[in-house]
Amino acid sequence: VGEAVKKIEAEEGLKVGRSERMVLRENIIDTLLPKALCRTNITEALYDDETEMMFIGTSSTNKADSMVSALCIAWGGLAMRLIRTKVSPKTVMTNWLQQQECEGGFELGDSCVLAAVGPRPSTVRIKNTVLECQEVMTHLENGKHVLELNLVWNGQVAFTLDENMCMKSIEWLSHVTKEAANAGDDLVSIYGAAQIIMTQTLAMIYNELIELMGGLIKEGNENE
Repeated sequence: VGEAVKKIEAEEGLKVGRSERMVLRENIIDTLLPKALCRTNITEALYDDETEMMFIGTSSTNKADSMVSALCIAWGGLAMRLIRTKVSPKTVMTNWLQQQECEGGFELGDSCVLAAVGPRPSTVRIKNTVLECQEVMTHLENGKHVLELNLVWNGQVAFTLDENMCMKSIEWLSHVTKEAANAGDDLVSIYGAAQIIMTQTLAMIYNELIELMGGLIKEGNENE
């Protein structure tokens, strides 16, 4: 309002009175109010046409559902289903932690979430710790299982895998960033290269996880 008053007085050479200032204030509020509480949320999605995998950049089920709905509208229909493996991620991750060693190109990171089974399940969060320690082993011996496990894949990507096969806290290590940086001199080229590299890498990670978890449950064979 103060800026508007100064502009009027400078351009018209008139003193803006109290009543005019109030009218001016109301007009400014009416103009700015629709913009005042707007929030823009961007959810990115990557699609790998070779493996037919879609990666949606959110751990929120609601946001993922909104993205799928938007894609269905944009593409006139879309058949998608979540990754479901014959052996549950929870079982595989618990086995890896009990054995203190992962299979394939994976190795243990430095954090996990453990939970007990029962009417009053307790949850233990362990961070920034060598997971092969006695504390973790004691929790597992007492019947706790893994809900989330921090992993590193082939020294290229660090991430946390949860019981629903969702990857969280993804950290792209030097391989990805260096390869993308060498793709061009402008930001658009670098960003495009990074998207391609990330999509291909995520597809390889999930394909390996699916294989280590016994393969996918085929549609229509829910009890397999």
